[in-house]
Amino acid sequence: MFTGQRLEMCSLKPCSAGRDLPHMNFKQSPTLRRVLAGQLCTGCGLCAGISPNSVRMETVAPGFSRPRQTAPIPATEEQKIASACPGSVVAPWGEAPHRHVSWGPWRQIFTGHACDEELRFAGSSGGALSALLIHALRTGRVDRVLHIAADPDRPTRNVLTWSTTAEGVVRNAGSRYASSSPLAEIGRALEDGIRTAFVGKPCDVSALRQLATVDPRVDQIFPLMISFF
Repeated sequence: MFTGQRLEMCSLKPCSAGRDLPHMNFKQSPTLRRVLAGQLCTGCGLCAGISPNSVRMETVAPGFSRPRQTAPIPATEEQKIASACPGSVVAPWGEAPHRHVSWGPWRQIFTGHACDEELRFAGSSGGALSALLIHALRTGRVDRVLHIAADPDRPTRNVLTWSTTAEGVVRNAGSRYASSSPLAEIGRALEDGIRTAFVGKPCDVSALRQLATVDPRVDQIFPLMISFF
């Protein structure tokens, strides 16, 4: 089921998001200003998900997803953005049995693939991630999956989608090598209160885990956060 969330395409010119901020006639977000000016934005959509009435995501040349502030951001929302934005704060490494100087902490490494042949070849890397999501749905660990799907109208773009069945997971399996903002509707997900599995890039999952440090609903709503690299 598609939510209708889309990344809007602006004119094909160099990203001006950071330069446009000084011309706003309302209070600018210090976090967005610093992150955009430093070209530190990952395009995750967290800021738009936390403050949907003040921030929207748009696609800028050469194809990046970037936030645009359209109204003042309430102080409570600004604080959450500042605490969780992966361009604003880097999550500290946690404790683990092993630690690599470049890859960071790790517990165990496995190789494998989905046992179901259709699922194995529908995914990008043996369907392991999709198999875990389907298992979580079937066992009741989660009630839905929040992930990215190809835009049916513009296949080179992405949309957010919520899958509640194995068929939905399989239909939207596979990596998408185009800009995406999987956290752009995180506020809606937290308000719904439905147990959800989240799938995103490492920076997206890091942002969601950082948000959990200031919003206790995150760990309750998202018992499963999965990434890939």
